[in-house]
Amino acid sequence: PIPLDGNWKLVLETFLESYHFNYAHRDNLAQYYNGNVNTVDMLGRHLRTATSLRTIGPELTKKPVEEWVPENYIHVKYVLFPGTVMINTPQVLEFFQIVPVSVDKTIVRHASYSRMDLKDPANAAMFERIWESAHTVVQKQDFPYGVTTAHAGLKSGGLPKILFGRNE
Repeated sequence: PIPLDGNWKLVLETFLESYHFNYAHRDNLAQYYNGNVNTVDMLGRHLRTATSLRTIGPELTKKPVEEWVPENYIHVKYVLFPGTVMINTPQVLEFFQIVPVSVDKTIVRHASYSRMDLKDPANAAMFERIWESAHTVVQKQDFPYGVTTAHAGLKSGGLPKILFGRNE
């Protein structure tokens, strides 16, 4: 479990968009994903979003449409309100459970499940890299900036109100 000094809604917000990738994750996620480009499908109080890999254009345009396998280039995220996030890729299913403790305390549980045969050493190594990357990026970049710092700023009372975008 990852304990955080921040409101659970700020934790959830870190998973709702990709426009921050080019700035907050310029040395990692921005290298692989198209930042500020994703779909958002409202499913009642739940969401489905999709973010594409940078390789989608260069690789698919070289193939006939009949050979396209788009799911190899798109990572789909399901946000089940109020606090479950599942990131679905061809290699793994990432699971984040956001548990409010109080108005300014949250616990996040993170798990990753492999879609690959982990008996293959190359797959096992890839799975470890994916796990470490997801866990580290979220814990050391998203949460400090998007949750704990943001919560402290909001708590200070400096902003009388905040207007979020439509898909946030």
